[in-house]
Amino acid sequence: MSLGNDSFNRSLLHFVEADDSTSSSLYNASFCPDCETLAPNHFLDQMYLLTFGIMIVFMDLGFGLVEAGSVRSKNTTHILIKNILDTFTACIAYWLVGYALAFGQGNEFIGWHNWAMNDFNDDKIAFFFYQAMFASTATTIVAGAVSERCEFIAYLIYSFFLTAFIYPVVTHWGWTTQGWLYLGYDFDINGLMETIRYEDYGGSGLVHLVGGTSAFIATCFLGPRLGRFHKETGTVINIRGHSVALATFGIFVLLFGFMAFNAASQLHITQPGDATVISLAVFNTLISASFGGITSLITHRIGLFGDTWNILAVINGAFVGMVSICGGCNAMRPWSAAIVGFLASFIMKGLERALMKLQIDDPLNAVGIHFGGGVWGTLSIAIFKYDGGILMSWDKRSFASLAWQLVAVSAIILWTASCGLLLFGTLKLVGIFRVSEEIEKK
Repeated sequence: MSLGNDSFNRSLLHFVEADDSTSSSLYNASFCPDCETLAPNHFLDQMYLLTFGIMIVFMDLGFGLVEAGSVRSKNTTHILIKNILDTFTACIAYWLVGYALAFGQGNEFIGWHNWAMNDFNDDKIAFFFYQAMFASTATTIVAGAVSERCEFIAYLIYSFFLTAFIYPVVTHWGWTTQGWLYLGYDFDINGLMETIRYEDYGGSGLVHLVGGTSAFIATCFLGPRLGRFHKETGTVINIRGHSVALATFGIFVLLFGFMAFNAASQLHITQPGDATVISLAVFNTLISASFGGITSLITHRIGLFGDTWNILAVINGAFVGMVSICGGCNAMRPWSAAIVGFLASFIMKGLERALMKLQIDDPLNAVGIHFGGGVWGTLSIAIFKYDGGILMSWDKRSFASLAWQLVAVSAIILWTASCGLLLFGTLKLVGIFRVSEEIEKK
């Protein structure tokens, strides 16, 4: 039984194949003589993307609330302004440059058509809007890692560059029919040549791994907050956030947003089997979040990662559970989603501890959640996929699929880290990355 992979491939062919056709305006009937005869299915698919795209906008609110509640009260306004402008900056950058690099006609590495939606097929505006919101999510991830010490102008610069260039190139690789990750490679399986493709339904790798890798590079260049580590012993000094209520409200907003995020990744609702795939994706998102949150809470209480009932442990565990299941939420059974969320919480906490030992300050644990969750989520597809995963098939094809997912993870990290080194290194070199010590102490 196939749980969404074939329909997802068809949706890629329908929406993101290079289109050289003359653009048509849908703004009114005088510019679009065919609008009155557009198929009902086409209309429903467009409204589906628009509706869920609007829901995804609320993810920026969720990120903002979690971040605002997790930092000191003096930095709340700064955090919220950055999250508001993230949506606006992403929209502008993706409109001017990002969409052309991601989904414009090009080669296996990058696109180069439809700058600022020039010669753009207006039937794809809903798809553009939906993808712009994905780009905004990748950028917002970095804000958590650089909280309480990043210059405002630096945030605007890296936010624009990440949305306009770093993220779009990666999505071109994996989410277009031209991209080298999607094209994959031909593999001889028992005398038959089969094509092994990259799979990432909701963006564990293409969205969250990009954001998590960028967050790691950014926080390394930025350095820890003042007073985060003891100057002589290097021990961690706890800096408490000011509002558990804000952070808790934020994770519920994010849960709402993630379910919309993954539901929309089917790209259409009018094809046979769409309702089943979308329902499975939404339910798996909730299951993975539930197991991630509860596992994190219990391990924080019994002594593995602490000795108290900690609500922030629940929030971060649920968060990494949602990130990890994005890639395969359409192709796993709920029990697999439960395992993905369960293991994701350990990966997150392991990375958090490793960063603390290295004295790398990540106030929101963005690296553990999005880098760790992104890597695990991308690889888990090849392991737990109902139709052809390692646990289900244990054959050459399933292991070849895992190998290609590993190639994808390596390529995404290498590309994002290389660009991040150039971007954040330049910001630090010119002296506009970190606020002054006086401002940080206020």
